[in-house]
Amino acid sequence: MNYRADRRAEEMLPVAAAFAIAVDEEDTGEVQQILTTLSTNQLYALAVVLAAHVDPDKPLIRADIAGVTKRAARMAAAHFQVEQSAIFSDSRIREHATARLVTYYAAHLAGDSYSQIGRVLNRDHTAVISGVARVGSDPRLRDVARAIATELGWQRNDQETA
Repeated sequence: MNYRADRRAEEMLPVAAAFAIAVDEEDTGEVQQILTTLSTNQLYALAVVLAAHVDPDKPLIRADIAGVTKRAARMAAAHFQVEQSAIFSDSRIREHATARLVTYYAAHLAGDSYSQIGRVLNRDHTAVISGVARVGSDPRLRDVARAIATELGWQRNDQETA
């Protein structure tokens, strides 16, 4: 788990406590209110916290570690009107490369590490770092990537480290 995921899990401790109490007291209204106010990333962090208390020796690992990056790729492909497979390819066609770079940035904002993104897209993590920096210096691409990241559960009040 990366630093941001650890931080999110730590921030969820009070929510996890309130959730556990609501479940114990069979307060379905409170349970529903807690769950419906959380973003996707916060729900995952809540699951991590709860799983750690169930079995501290077996931390929760995302079954589909590639989920965020794959969803970012799908959204970037739709935005740039390219085939999703082009993002996963070695194509250097400008539209394909641009969609790939935006995927890097959005997936990183949404919580995936450079290494995770690289593994999913079959790239070295240093290529991902370079791509994130390129998108970060282009306001138009950065805005597209932020919009995609927001759909993936990133909240603008999260610290942007990309």
